[in-house]
Amino acid sequence: DRNLAMRFTSFLETVVPVRIKCTKKLVSADNHSNLFNYKFAHLCVIAPLCKDDLVALPNSLAKQLGNIHPLVVVERISNLVCVVDPGTGQRESFDIEHFHKVEGAGGMASGFGALMQAQRLVSYMVLGAEPVLGNAAAGSHGQSAAMDEKTARRQSRLVELELARVCDLGSNDTRYMTISHMGHLIRVGDTVLGYDLANCASTFDEHDLDRINKRRAISDVVVVRKLYSATDTEGEDQARKRNWRLRKLEVDYDEEEDIAGGKKKGRGRGAAMAVEEHQEIFMQQLEGDREMRRQVLMYRDSE
Repeated sequence: DRNLAMRFTSFLETVVPVRIKCTKKLVSADNHSNLFNYKFAHLCVIAPLCKDDLVALPNSLAKQLGNIHPLVVVERISNLVCVVDPGTGQRESFDIEHFHKVEGAGGMASGFGALMQAQRLVSYMVLGAEPVLGNAAAGSHGQSAAMDEKTARRQSRLVELELARVCDLGSNDTRYMTISHMGHLIRVGDTVLGYDLANCASTFDEHDLDRINKRRAISDVVVVRKLYSATDTEGEDQARKRNWRLRKLEVDYDEEEDIAGGKKKGRGRGAAMAVEEHQEIFMQQLEGDREMRRQVLMYRDSE
């Protein structure tokens, strides 16, 4: 149904950065009764970026976005892609047209894409937190000492963190130092999620590394978000129990038999576990994103 397709494409335009192209093809025609049958096709091209992705912006796009640092984190996805520089707290956004203009000039080979995705986030324990002076942060980028109110508020949230990987606690004393834009949320003893660039930066494209380090040296860790409900290795809650829940549709997962090998694949159980894992990640994102919570119905958990 063409009307349903148009409603769906209109919905996509409000929730994701998408470029839509509509075409029609003549299928049949009756010249006597002046009736024509057309086949309509809607091509939707969505920018391959997701929330919490670590992105290397092309230099041309970074200059258009207030000369932001190329290494940014995708903070929010709507009809715009909202990014934040974790080293300065600068926030900018761009639409699908800006994305495709850069892609057309250099293509995905230019490095405009996700360097690391949320599946590679690592848990860190915050061992120390010290506020970063606004003048020091501004001087490193050649900015004037006189800052407007927005810039001053942004830099007042910068904090220097001393981190240790949760998996390393008790086994070694390796610590990492980094600057985060979430100083108003993070306290000593909190658990945060971030990208381990100390061990993974060597896998990046050399061209990306050169232009990123030219602006500012890559830190060992890029903190993405605070983890409010920490879990241990067995998956049991260590922190407070959530007093809210989400409603979802019930889905039946059928286990399939491997006739050839005579073994049970257990795809149904695996699929159910994957859904639970994804739901837990989604709920963690809800806890740390106020704008995201406004768009989701949450119910009080009386149990």
